Amino acid sequence: MAGERYLIDVRTKEEWNRDHIQGTILIPHDQIGKRLPDIIADRQAPIALFCRSGRRSAIALDVVKAIGYKHVENLGGIQDARNTLRNRSYPSHPNQDQRLPQKEKSQTRSKNDESDRTLERKQKT
Repeated sequence: MAGERYLIDVRTKEEWNRDHIQGTILIPHDQIGKRLPDIIADRQAPIALFCRSGRRSAIALDVVKAIGYKHVENLGGIQDARNTLRNRSYPSHPNQDQRLPQKEKSQTRSKNDESDRTLERKQKT
């Protein structure tokens, strides 16, 4: 997988209302087995789950795998998910009100840019 995954918050609606990550899909962990196939039909779609601490997303991970999704990961708690998002891009669901920012430069390009700057500094000296 190229680093792009659907990002699913498995906390409750109340928790979501207090704080959530922009662009995520809310599906409480006790509803994920029933609702996920209606939202993401492709069982090969890469999916990342998170909750408050990682416990409910671990439960949801087992359910999602049991219903046939192949590329699923548990990001742990919401803060862990935020930290992970700094380095990855996740598509949001088309029906979500909020969208994630555009994908940043790939790490390869960033490394190439850094190499170019290093070379330029060496040539100047």
